[in-house]
Amino acid sequence: MAQHMALRNSPSARKGTETAAARRDTALPSAPYISFASVLRVLEALRGSRPHDNDVRRIIEDMDKTRSTHRIAAMRFLGLLDADSMPTPALHNALSTIGTAAWPGTLALTIRTSFRPILALDLANIALTQFVAAFARHYAGSEAVLRKSRTFFVHAAIQAKIPLSPGLVRSAKPRAGDRVAETGRNHLRSTVAPDGNRRGSSADSVNRVGPPPSLAVRLLAEIDTHAMDDDVRRAFWTLLRHIKDQGL
Repeated sequence: MAQHMALRNSPSARKGTETAAARRDTALPSAPYISFASVLRVLEALRGSRPHDNDVRRIIEDMDKTRSTHRIAAMRFLGLLDADSMPTPALHNALSTIGTAAWPGTLALTIRTSFRPILALDLANIALTQFVAAFARHYAGSEAVLRKSRTFFVHAAIQAKIPLSPGLVRSAKPRAGDRVAETGRNHLRSTVAPDGNRRGSSADSVNRVGPPPSLAVRLLAEIDTHAMDDDVRRAFWTLLRHIKDQGL
């Protein structure tokens, strides 16, 4: 018996257990762990530019190359892009409803489809510890990554008007990229208000998420690339890349 216990606690046995745990973790999908406001910014940029399907990935990359990989992965997870980063019907539906009264319902359907195991829970009454445990069962990542993924989910669910327990709502602290200073305090901001309506007043423009939009993003919002012919569109993307390279 003692020999059996010694073998079970040997370094090789522990290594086998750790390897099995690692295999289990890598078999799980990874939920988005960027800020939900980051996805909203992508949707706003796409809605403003009305791009061809082949241009969607390029627009996301031109917005911010350092974050584009995570943004594209998040949109794939949500079913807004397919495995080849091409738009899905869900993305077109999102772009046609974001900023309208129909947006919470559209977002709720997206969340219910992409976070099926979590939506099977009684989120209106669940304890935070149960929610944390359920996320760890269904999604891969370190505790730090899972914490960010849980925050992404809760922020999205709040905007989709999915009923959540008070403990879940309190757990979703604003992410660093979502904070702006206002009268000495930090508040979560997004380009889409919690009621699903887009903010449009001059005061709201001052309180947008993060720094003012770059020239490249403003051009994408103002210029209809869909109306361009192929030669003009190629020239436009060349100019846009130059603007990005110049940091404008």
